[in-house]
Amino acid sequence: MSKPQAVYMPLMLRPDAPDVFVKAGTGSGKTLGFLIPAIEALSRAGHVRGQGVGALVLSPTRELAVQTAQEATRLMRFHTGFRAAVVVGGANPAASDLRMLLTAPPDLLVATPGRLDDLLSRGGGKAFGHVQTVVLDEADRLLDAGFAPAVKKILRSMPGADKRRTLLLTATVPPEVRDVAKQFMHPGFVYIEASPQAAVGAAHNNIKQRAVMCGPQDIHIELARTLHNHHITNRTPKVMVFFPSTALVELYSAVFQAHPNPAWGSLYELHGGLQQNKRTRAADAFRRPGGVLFASDAAGRGMDFPSVTLVVQIGFTLSDTYQQRVGRTGRAGATGEAVILLGRDEAKGVPLLKADLEVVQAQPVLDMERQALALPPSRQKDAEAAFRGALGSYKAHARAMGWSAQGVVDAVAARLLGMGMAKVPQISEKTLSKMGLKGVSFDTEGIKARIQKTIKP
Repeated sequence: MSKPQAVYMPLMLRPDAPDVFVKAGTGSGKTLGFLIPAIEALSRAGHVRGQGVGALVLSPTRELAVQTAQEATRLMRFHTGFRAAVVVGGANPAASDLRMLLTAPPDLLVATPGRLDDLLSRGGGKAFGHVQTVVLDEADRLLDAGFAPAVKKILRSMPGADKRRTLLLTATVPPEVRDVAKQFMHPGFVYIEASPQAAVGAAHNNIKQRAVMCGPQDIHIELARTLHNHHITNRTPKVMVFFPSTALVELYSAVFQAHPNPAWGSLYELHGGLQQNKRTRAADAFRRPGGVLFASDAAGRGMDFPSVTLVVQIGFTLSDTYQQRVGRTGRAGATGEAVILLGRDEAKGVPLLKADLEVVQAQPVLDMERQALALPPSRQKDAEAAFRGALGSYKAHARAMGWSAQGVVDAVAARLLGMGMAKVPQISEKTLSKMGLKGVSFDTEGIKARIQKTIKP
């Protein structure tokens, strides 16, 4: 039992356990921490197969849902007759999942909110009349990913708070999470902070953390250097690289795969744009020794990837997200390494990460390095798509970085032009208005001139 588990599991395992709201960081063993109490509660209550779903777990991503269901199945070997199942979008047809719920409901169901909401609208609610435990896993991610309406609708369709127990687990406690707790948990719920040190960035003492500052046009080259250096010093390097958008994951993956190198020989990508079977294959492959995974936040939390030796983050992110990503390495007492690659135009973000970081200035880039990672001519459209896809991510941090609307456009353009994008693509006024970027210019030569004036090499 981990130290965080020891804080909240004894309470969850009590026969008269109240609703429990747990704040705990990545790598603290939350999955076992809620599965064991949920399964034990079914056993104590004399739950009978065929009675309907007895425990429901809501997960923010398909991969985490599948992983949780697999763990539940392993635990249920000690409880003869119990069965776990998973329903997620992009896997089985909805009609097949609905038939399973109505004819052979599992004792414990793990689901993503979108798929479960769909099944409930098709008449699947009949399977949930005897739910004893509802778990909101990674609650901040559940509510931040646009699932808040579906999550609330699902909770309203379950037995009332006085007839079920709700376990809410989260790494952060934004207002949306507090609101759901207030609305749907029993008024007497217990709040437990199982890893308070994670909130202030004092955790990860076994992880060497470094921020590398470089020209924004050179971030892709600095990533190659980082992977190369790590490959030299580790026998079986296993690296997770996080990007601010799906389109950037796809572009970087295409560029690095077009230029094979032992430092990223086994390269996988994982993001929400992939079909479910491809996401599953990538996740399973990366669980084997060695390899590099280019990922969006689909892999940021919850998913178990053993023996990660290095975490790399591309661009500024919020402190909580930074800490959660760093927590993918240095697990179970092992040491780890974490690097965040920042353009010099993101220098204001370093103190906002609230981490014990060594700040390093990158060495000048050689022409041969730039040529070795040249954007393939066939990928120009992908680079333009990455530009459009990244604008929203960088706009979210404009105030923290001190960027104007034009500054956001120039910052993203600098990164993509540096990779070899030939011209800055136009974006409709309607889209720009929705993004809060009205009145900006996409003139490539003008942007290049401003970049030369304002950004040091």
